[in-house]
Amino acid sequence: MSMLKSLYNLLYKSTNKAQNEPKNVFSDVEVEVVKDIAVDETGICKIDLWTPKERAEKLPVLFYTHGGSFVSGGKYYMRGLSKWVAQMGFAVVTVEYGLAPEYHLFEQLRQVASALNWVEKNAEEYGLDLDRVVAGGDSAGGYLSAMTTASSRDKELQKKFGVDFDVKFCAGWYNCALYDFNLMLEKRLTKFLVKVLTPEVLGVKLKDSFDVEPKEFWSITDNINADFPPCCLIYSKKDSVCPGQTEAFMKRLDELGVHYESVFSTKFSDNHCYSLNWKSKASQEANALVKEFLTKIAQG
Repeated sequence: MSMLKSLYNLLYKSTNKAQNEPKNVFSDVEVEVVKDIAVDETGICKIDLWTPKERAEKLPVLFYTHGGSFVSGGKYYMRGLSKWVAQMGFAVVTVEYGLAPEYHLFEQLRQVASALNWVEKNAEEYGLDLDRVVAGGDSAGGYLSAMTTASSRDKELQKKFGVDFDVKFCAGWYNCALYDFNLMLEKRLTKFLVKVLTPEVLGVKLKDSFDVEPKEFWSITDNINADFPPCCLIYSKKDSVCPGQTEAFMKRLDELGVHYESVFSTKFSDNHCYSLNWKSKASQEANALVKEFLTKIAQG
C-alpha cells in the first residue's frame, strides 16, 4: 500500500503545475477562498470554499471530490479547477476526505456526506443556492461523487451506507469516474489494481467478486434510477485505470432516459483524467463542454 500511495503522491506533485498554473486559463481570475473548514467535530474531513469576488445574491454550488485511488490526492491539487469554475459564478466546495488505509471507502463516503451537510447548514451564511448544487469528481472522487448523487435521490441507499442528508444534486459532472467495482475485475490490469486496493482501502476481503454487503455499494451503475439528475461525462477510450466504466454507465442512463452530455478522447496520450492538464486539444474540447454545461446552470 505504501508503494501505491507513494506512486500517486509523486504523480500529483509532478502534474501540479500543469493542473493549477496554466497562465492562459487562470491569470485574470479574481476569487476569494476560505480554506480548511472542518465539516464536523472530528476534524478529519475539511473543505475549501471558493467564490467569485463579484457575486450574485445566491451562488450555485459545485461540490467537488478529488481522485487518487482513495489513497492520495487532496483539495490542494484542485486549486486551478476551483478558480476556473468560480469564474463562472459558482461557489466551489472542494472536499478533502481522510485517505486509505487509515480511512476505508465506507468511511470516506460518510465523510463526503458530512461535508454536504455542512453546505446545507451554512448555505444562508455563505449565500449558497441549495436548489443548484452540482456534484463533481474525478476518478475515485468521481465514484464518491456519483454515489453521493445516487444517494441524494434515494433515502434507502442512504440508510444502507449509514449517511443522512437532504441536499438533492441538480446535476453531476464526472471525469473518468469509477462506477462499478465488478467491472474492474474484467481486465487483467484493473483486476490487479483492485486486489492491491483490498482490504486496506475497501475494508473487505475480495475473492472473485464484490459479493459483500451492502452490495449496492459496489456499483453505482446498477443502483441509479430515472430520478438521477442530468450529467456531464468525460472519459477516455484508452483509459488505463477505469476502462469501459463510463460507457457502461451511459448505457444505463440511456435505459433510464436520463439526460447526459459526454465527450471523450481517443489517443493513449490523453488517458485517465486527461482534461485536467488543460493544454491538449482533447482536454480543451472536454473543458469547453464542461463550461457550457455549468454555465447553463449558473444562468438558471
